[in-house]
Amino acid sequence: MKELFKNLYYAFFKEELINTVYVEKEIPKPVKSNREKLLDLAIAHYNTDPTPKDEQPDEYACVHSLTTILKKLVPDIEIMIYTPTFLKALQKDKRFKPTTEFKEGNIIISPTLSGNGTIVGHTGIIGKEGKIYSNASSTGLWYDKYDNVSWISRYSRQGELELYLFELI
Repeated sequence: MKELFKNLYYAFFKEELINTVYVEKEIPKPVKSNREKLLDLAIAHYNTDPTPKDEQPDEYACVHSLTTILKKLVPDIEIMIYTPTFLKALQKDKRFKPTTEFKEGNIIISPTLSGNGTIVGHTGIIGKEGKIYSNASSTGLWYDKYDNVSWISRYSRQGELELYLFELI
């Protein structure tokens, strides 16, 4: 059969077929971005307490929980406990890029002291389908109580807190 094709090719094109060598190459696996790795960590901690020693009361442990998770990816990040301090740290750190996008794996912060004083600030990690992973003040568990819409409704509209988003690059 191979000879038949060679002869047909020669009949049509008046030249010999060039022998080709098939080289099997391994397809490189895509490398995850730091943002995607952070999302994976947020999902891995779902329904667990990232800070089981409770050094910080659960009702104020959002930054403590998030920086504990973040430290697994960025080992030199300081464990923090206050949203304004966390905001300033991310603003100074070149590894965190301010953004306006609610992309999966981005960090969201609505810092205390930036609003009308009726709501304490909060921070979390944007998840899939607009969910936001953060600690639950009542239990200390890491889960997705908020989504983009409910976060903006509570923190930006009701509490009039500023909203910041950062991408780990």
